[in-house]
Amino acid sequence: MIQSSSVVVLSGDVRYRVINDEAVLVRQRAGEVLALNEVGTRVVELLDGRRQVGEIVDALVDELEVERSTLEKDILEFLQELADSGVVGSADDGQ
Repeated sequence: MIQSSSVVVLSGDVRYRVINDEAVLVRQRAGEVLALNEVGTRVVELLDGRRQVGEIVDALVDELEVERSTLEKDILEFLQELADSGVVGSADDGQ
């Protein structure tokens, strides 16, 4: 379960590229391609293996001019969806 204290990273088989402020993620083993909007792209860009999810939320609050509690809820849901589909995992698990 992804929490504010989680440190999340892209899975080892995921590659991504940003094109016109939107990311295209490729899950190589699954042969899947995902396209992310600007906000999803910023979240992925901040998955550096050091920051906790709460720190990512803090970094984006001013940038996106949104209420912190709303942003945190949305980012946690987004990252959980990515985790459930194998796109991200916990840095502690050696992803």
